Amino acid sequence: MNKIRYIAILFILGLVSPVAAEAPASAETAPGETINGIRLIVGDEPITDLDIIQMEKNIQYLRKNLRISKREAAIEELIERAIIERVARRESIIVSDARIQTEINNQMRARSIETEEEFQEMIKKETGMPFDVWKDTMRISLIRQQILQIMVSVPQPSPKEIEDFYRKNQRQIGMEFLYREIVFPFTPNIAQERKISKKAKDIHQQLSGNPSSFPQVARTLPENVSPYKFAGGLRNWEEIQSIAEEDRILAGVLYNMSPGQLSQIFRDQAGRYRIVFLQAKRPIPLDEVRALIERRLYMDQAEKAFDEWMKKQKEQLTIQRL
Repeated sequence: MNKIRYIAILFILGLVSPVAAEAPASAETAPGETINGIRLIVGDEPITDLDIIQMEKNIQYLRKNLRISKREAAIEELIERAIIERVARRESIIVSDARIQTEINNQMRARSIETEEEFQEMIKKETGMPFDVWKDTMRISLIRQQILQIMVSVPQPSPKEIEDFYRKNQRQIGMEFLYREIVFPFTPNIAQERKISKKAKDIHQQLSGNPSSFPQVARTLPENVSPYKFAGGLRNWEEIQSIAEEDRILAGVLYNMSPGQLSQIFRDQAGRYRIVFLQAKRPIPLDEVRALIERRLYMDQAEKAFDEWMKKQKEQLTIQRL
């Protein structure tokens, strides 16, 4: 499957190198010189030896788990890009350097990145692609998006499809937690640390014998520094992702608990002792993720529709192998 179709922003672009004339049979070749012969013609788009060589180097970034040789995958990629470029010219679809730079600037702002050098390093780390390959991929993606809009019919996901996806993928969608907490202050002093540690153990022992007293203990315990203290430590339906952004250790403890369970004493990321009581957990409600699921299903259907469109283009277009 072509990796460019799953890039989060789905930007598309094609690369067809300028065509060099095929050298006459009698021409002499200088040491190290590569003769750039034409190997395919897709409609009126030529694909040369150098195009294939370059794409063989890039294909590892664009397609994973190849079931065919690199050369065959490179040729297939170049044929599809040639078709995209050909249709773009016919439909007057233009993606300028300024348009690409605008997309780069938008992504930099969204990620709070100040310099393009930092952005390039981030792209290399996130995608594994050299930046020039990523830019080329983004241009093709932008063209592909416009072709989808004007030439490919993509059905909108139905309410039933959204609900079915939600039911089948609840674990991946995530969970929400309703829980109470007691948070003890951080104490860098050893003597104070011993005092807080003993207090935490005493409170945990008390709660273990009577978990229903958790709200009252959380509300009245002088050592409890939780901002939710006066609500009995209650934290109302928080997504696991949000909890993890606050404290990964807390998220891990809650994730492995059952409703009605009191946690052991544990240290959070800030080094503070915590005790939590899990009242309930549930999948994130459908209404909160409906738009995301709809977008995900639409993208999947757009992918299938584009594949069908590309298949028909290949069938209708003359592709000559020289």
